[in-house]
Amino acid sequence: MKKYKIYKHIGNLSQVNNGWIKELNLISWDDREPVYDIRTWNDGHTEYGKGVTITAGQMTILKTLLNEMEVFYPPPFIGTLDREETWKVIRSKMLYSDLKSMLREYNWDDGFEVPKEILSDSNCDLALALEIFYLADGYSYLEKSDKTAVLQNWNPFITTLYRDILNHKFRKTDTPFTNPLNEVQKYRFRKKQVPEIFLTDL
Repeated sequence: MKKYKIYKHIGNLSQVNNGWIKELNLISWDDREPVYDIRTWNDGHTEYGKGVTITAGQMTILKTLLNEMEVFYPPPFIGTLDREETWKVIRSKMLYSDLKSMLREYNWDDGFEVPKEILSDSNCDLALALEIFYLADGYSYLEKSDKTAVLQNWNPFITTLYRDILNHKFRKTDTPFTNPLNEVQKYRFRKKQVPEIFLTDL
């Protein structure tokens, strides 16, 4: 973990599913010049997630841009649809490449709502489901580690996904998947009788 000092807490932006707060702060990292910083923090500011840093000069430009811009809501999402209807419209227009792009750009500090929607999409196949499983720290689940059990909503999400993969909910396609485990990890999991589907490439 980097050395840091919070010079000024400017405000909270949102609370994510694990209870952490996405904040805007003025922070010095590793004794460097303070920068504006947007990221999630736990209560007490002893742990943090991925974030974005902005220099004072960049913040001046950003502030000008924000003052000049209007918030744009692409139709038909201008408050006319509820969550379920909105995702129904989104899914009807999505291709497999769109799901991959959404997953690649997703910030896991924001919880599991978007991954759940990707998994429920009819285009989601076994390769994508396995990728989500490991991105969501499926390794710790297979290890039966309790280090992430404190994360709210993690255990139900990863347990459901594990069972769905075992129950063949996701069809196998020609899309490849490279298992992220090394040979030693695979050997250990095989001794624990972890199902082979979590240990091999597609």
